[in-house]
Amino acid sequence: MQPITKENVNTALWIIYESESVSADMMESLPLNIKSMVFTFKSASNPGDFVIQEVFKPYQDHSTISNVIGHWSNKRGLSMSTVSIWERRNDLKGLTFRVAILPVSL
Repeated sequence: MQPITKENVNTALWIIYESESVSADMMESLPLNIKSMVFTFKSASNPGDFVIQEVFKPYQDHSTISNVIGHWSNKRGLSMSTVSIWERRNDLKGLTFRVAILPVSL
């Protein structure tokens, strides 16, 4: 199994089963960003049902954000959000952009 590193966390798809030993709090230390493709699934209230979440950070120093994007069950199968990834992640949570305008001679 490949360890999660700063170099590979944003270039691979990660699917993690969230249990008592692996919690959302543990993901705070991961070097995630807005492009991270990390998904968790965990047991729902009904036995055999699972909740699917995406996990990312809008920027490096922000806390981890988890959005429910789907559900799966033996009876109903897979149900996923139809909202695009960039629509779900469009709030940058107060990130300040620093810009400059330079004069250009033509």
